[in-house]
Amino acid sequence: MKKSLLLALTAIFAVLFMTAVLLFQTFLPTLIVLHGSFFVSDAGRSHGGFEYNGEWNATLTIRGSTGTLKLVLNVGLGDALKKHEYTITEFNKEPNKITMKIEEQPLVLIWVGNDVVWNHV
Repeated sequence: MKKSLLLALTAIFAVLFMTAVLLFQTFLPTLIVLHGSFFVSDAGRSHGGFEYNGEWNATLTIRGSTGTLKLVLNVGLGDALKKHEYTITEFNKEPNKITMKIEEQPLVLIWVGNDVVWNHV
């Protein structure tokens, strides 16, 4: 009798556990990971000497509407950044733009299909 009760309780627990896992995975927001890089230069006009140039690799990791932005120096004479990880909130991805807040500062990234400055076709 004790063995059959223990077996029944184990089976019920297993079914409940698997149901909980499946429900959790169903309602868990999709993970979005975007990779890119950006270049920074203070050489907009000559300073008569040293100009700083640097390129950082950026990884944006989002689950739901929150996440992190991580920056890693790729090329440059020293890392000009003191902070390399930023909190992202209110992330929203649309077909032609991405909006978010980085450390509570709003940012809108708009897709530009043809740029007159950078596309030298």
